[in-house]
Amino acid sequence: MREYITACAAHENAARTRWLLHKIVADREMHARFVNTLARLEYVGVRKILKSRRSERISSTTRAAQKASPPSTASPSRRPAGTSRSGTATRAGPG
Repeated sequence: MREYITACAAHENAARTRWLLHKIVADREMHARFVNTLARLEYVGVRKILKSRRSERISSTTRAAQKASPPSTASPSRRPAGTSRSGTATRAGPG
């Protein structure tokens, strides 16, 4: 970590970043807006992380439930055309 901090301090943009932060902190309104922007970015990032984790948990829960439950009969969308849930014909054939 110390090497990273040293490398950041030695980077060509470090002086420009220090100057910018000093300018922001000197102006109360700009400082408040900057802090508000950082807080907003953090809020948006946390929401994205939480949504991602919820979807992973929902997906893993769904997969676990599918593995635990016995195979079901064909769902309505997978039934062969012209059959009811019991598998009997719903349309009269030719003849």
